[in-house]
Amino acid sequence: MVTKEEVVKLAKLSKLSFQENELESFQKDLNDIFKYMENLNELNLENVEPLYNILENEGKIYRHEPKTEMDKVRFLKNAPKSDDNFVALPVIVGDGDE
Repeated sequence: MVTKEEVVKLAKLSKLSFQENELESFQKDLNDIFKYMENLNELNLENVEPLYNILENEGKIYRHEPKTEMDKVRFLKNAPKSDDNFVALPVIVGDGDE
């Protein structure tokens, strides 16, 4: 059974914060999930083959071949901002105080 303290610890590890009534709700939900999982453990799976891949194209090899390149002039024309032969992007590196 999941305790309220364990729910608080999970929330902290997940960097989430909850109100008191939400913690109780999550505790109940987690306990219900684990109870359901216990029911699944009681199933007889002796003659059931494991499922490794749900896709039917198992083992299909895709060849990575170069495609035709986009025209550079057309590409730069569609860019929001460009500088000579390059796409201009906003600065995303900073000290984090912004």
